[in-house]
Amino acid sequence: MTLAAGLAADGWLELSVRDHGVGMRPEDIATALSPFAQLDQGVTRRHEGVGLGLPLAVRLVEAHGGTLVLDSAPDQGCTATIRLPPSRIMTIEELLAVMC
Repeated sequence: MTLAAGLAADGWLELSVRDHGVGMRPEDIATALSPFAQLDQGVTRRHEGVGLGLPLAVRLVEAHGGTLVLDSAPDQGCTATIRLPPSRIMTIEELLAVMC
């Protein structure tokens, strides 16, 4: 797994997580982002879960004015990229002021 974070040229914060798992077909990404949807519907599926992780992540990011995009291909893993607007970025000083 690889994690990257930084400011984009437009001032937005970008966070990316890349895994080297089974991946998915690009046409399956919309299904993976839908609540309670799972790509493997079979009784003997290999992965557990109820299909809420990605949809909840999308809603949380959108609540902050951002976006979550998945890029994936079978047997190539998946990259999830979150972009948050500059208005959601705090300096260390601002964060400390809020915490104290």
